[in-house]
Amino acid sequence: MSAPWQVAVVALWAVVLLETGLLLILYRQVGLVYLGQRGARVRDGLPIGDAAPPWEAPDQTGRAVRSDAFLGRPLVLAFADPGCGPCQKLFPELRAFYLNHRTDVGVVCIASSSEFENRKMAKDYELEFPVLTQHATTIGDTYAVVATPFLYVIDHEGVIREKGIVNFQSQIEEKLTALTYEEVAEGAQL
Repeated sequence: MSAPWQVAVVALWAVVLLETGLLLILYRQVGLVYLGQRGARVRDGLPIGDAAPPWEAPDQTGRAVRSDAFLGRPLVLAFADPGCGPCQKLFPELRAFYLNHRTDVGVVCIASSSEFENRKMAKDYELEFPVLTQHATTIGDTYAVVATPFLYVIDHEGVIREKGIVNFQSQIEEKLTALTYEEVAEGAQL
């Protein structure tokens, strides 16, 4: 085979590989968008309307935090991982949400099984809400979390009202609308 043909074949293979990479990126993005839609939220994770399973885990200070400590007020339960790129973009958004709603809505982040990574993440992003260390993804498995960042909105009675993939504070706010105004106001009074 002559040199021009070899160059052409290599160039065509480079184009095929580039297109394959772009197709995979597009496929991932479509998947993220789909997971954020109502139909996927019904399918993935625990069913909306079910009671949220109880959990207990240490936070970034080593203090044990239990789910029943949040009964009586709404809770945003975020599943994230310190090494996850989309999660790293979400942490400032989650912090801003917490600062805007700290009096009326509880916020908890269920993170990785590495206490060191979770403490570092909490410090780096100035997260004031509990960042919990789960042992071998037990809480994530209990909540059927298949991708991060994944969020549950749990009402004041411990019932799951909304769930799904989130990337921005506006998406967290949107999911919070699953709660009634009375539930959020009741949380602010506690």
